[in-house]
Order: sequence, then structure tokens, then C-alpha cells
Amino acid sequence: MNLPIAILVVLGAAAVAALALALVRRRAGGPLLADGGRGGPKIIVTGTLFAVVLAFVILAAFQTYNGAKTAAQSEAVAVLDMARAASLFPPAQRDQLHAAFTCYGRAVVAQEWPAMENGHSSPLVEHWIAEYRSLYRRLDLRPPRAQLAFKELLDQGATRTAGRLQRLDKATPSVSPERWEAAQRTMFDSLRSNRTQGRVACTDTSPELGSVHPRAGKRRSRWLPTPT
Repeated sequence: MNLPIAILVVLGAAAVAALALALVRRRAGGPLLADGGRGGPKIIVTGTLFAVVLAFVILAAFQTYNGAKTAAQSEAVAVLDMARAASLFPPAQRDQLHAAFTCYGRAVVAQEWPAMENGHSSPLVEHWIAEYRSLYRRLDLRPPRAQLAFKELLDQGATRTAGRLQRLDKATPSVSPERWEAAQRTMFDSLRSNRTQGRVACTDTSPELGSVHPRAGKRRSRWLPTPT
């Protein structure tokens, strides 16, 4: 999802929420809470939990994006260095390696990046990795320059592999369904506890303080006999 669509989704959700709140208030014909003091703690707890969960989601999203960006840059630089190292081989072998590296980069851009949206990799990328590795077996490593170039290919290949693995790792959901379920359970438990405590406070009956009406929230005093 690109940035304009994300902005439209957020603005649309906010507009729908504001419209729904306005309709509910208009239909109710009065305040939503008869006694604002009773609903205050519940609203504070709900708002705090929502802010914490939202901040956690935003932080996880930015960390995932930055991690994938850094990994992709490292992978791209490694592939370019591998192509430069391949230039030290004879023309025929050089051209074959350049073609394999070019096809690998195109497969990453055209196939694997779209597949990462669903948390998958691309079989075409795996094919070109196996292709250029198979070319390694046919390289002429007798000249010292070719030996240095081959060592550079192996080093940069390890860097490319690490960058790709990190990039694919960032494609998986940073917040697993189990973590979402745990966060939701914590929020619901807190709300249920807060609601229960509110009921106890509203229905408290004490000989010293009198009884509290559960609907109006007002205390109805009763006279007690004076002890003799």
C-alpha cells in the first residue's frame, strides 16, 4: 500500500467514526452517560490502552520498514560488487556472470518484492541464485587475479545472502496473531475489571453511609437510631 492510499484510509476511518458518533448522539437525544463520573475511569483506561497498542503498532511498522530498506540496500550493493569482481574473469565467463547477476536483480524487483507483501519469496530468484553458483564450478581459477576475484565473489555472495534473508524476514508480520490476541485479552480483562469495580462502587451499601441507587448514582440517606 502506497502513502496516498494509506492517508485516505486513515482519513476515511476518522470521518466514519466521527459521523457514527454524531448519529449516536443525535439519536440518543441527550448525553451518552447519565453520570460522567461513573464512566470516566473506564474511558481513561480504554484510551490509555488504545494509545499504547497504537504506539506499539506504529513502532513495529517503522522498524520493519527500516530493517527491510537497510537489508535491500546491502543486498543491492553486494550484487554490484559481485558484478565488478566478475569483470576480472575472461570475457566469456564474465558475460555469463553478468547476465546471471542482472537476471537475479530483475527477479528480485519484479517477482520477489510483490511476493513479500504476502510473506513469500520468489522461486525465480532461487533459480538465478542456483544458476550463477553453477557458473562458479566452470571458472578458470589458475590466474592469481581470478583467485582474488573468486574470493571477492564468495565474500560478497555471503553479504548478499545475509541481506536477502533479513529482507525476507522483515516481510513476515512483525506482530504475530498470538501477540495481537494477548494484547486484546489484556485490554478486555482491564475493561472488565474496571467495569466490575464500578458496579461495586455504585451498589455499595453501608449502615454508616447509606445505600447508593444503582441507576441515578445518588446516595439515599436513611436515619439510624442514635445509640444509647
